[in-house]
Amino acid sequence: MADRTFTAQDLVSLPRMNAKKAVAVGEMIVRAGKAESGLPAPVGSALTRVEARHKTLADEVAAWVEPSGAEASVKRAMDLQVDGAWSAFHSWLRGWSRIPATLADDQKKAETVLHDLFEEGLKFTKLAWQQEWTESSARLQRITERGHEALIAQLGGQPFLAALRTAHQAYGEALGITADQPEPEPVPQIRKALEAFRQALRTYVVRVAALADDDDAASQALVKKLLAPLSS
Repeated sequence: MADRTFTAQDLVSLPRMNAKKAVAVGEMIVRAGKAESGLPAPVGSALTRVEARHKTLADEVAAWVEPSGAEASVKRAMDLQVDGAWSAFHSWLRGWSRIPATLADDQKKAETVLHDLFEEGLKFTKLAWQQEWTESSARLQRITERGHEALIAQLGGQPFLAALRTAHQAYGEALGITADQPEPEPVPQIRKALEAFRQALRTYVVRVAALADDDDAASQALVKKLLAPLSS
């Protein structure tokens, strides 16, 4: 009987990702990791490798010629829908943040969400399509992770949030980022860069997962935070 191996490639099953999805997820993984100080050296070195291979993949994907004609028109339309949804949500929060002091508690709640999601306003909606989707995804994830959804619902903002999620999903599908979206067969260098990125990511996942201690809630929360982009 052949000896079993226990490498990261054997142990970790990553979500299905085409090249564009991998670029988006990789950017969020790197951002989450770099936001944490004091990570153990093995985790830090694995993150550095993920970042390097993500950059190579992102550069290869960016070199793809953007489609023209009808396909590009659909993407532009979805981009405008996402822009409009975020703009409407931003305006709604700003309205709440400026109400009279008689509703000070609600005002403070709105200001908390506004500052957390729009510290630089709506600049992210002017980014290139792929980058904007990543920024949009990160903000929607933040709403869930930081408990903002309850505050938004309390202030009557569920229709705005529902519109955001619908527009974001359609945007991802139009851009070919959604995992189940068919993607043209990538050129050899993209296939190679994608596989290298996936290998580095598996190693990172193993090292991050090893940080979790059954008796330490803080360590479990850290692991969940670092790997959250893989479940988005």
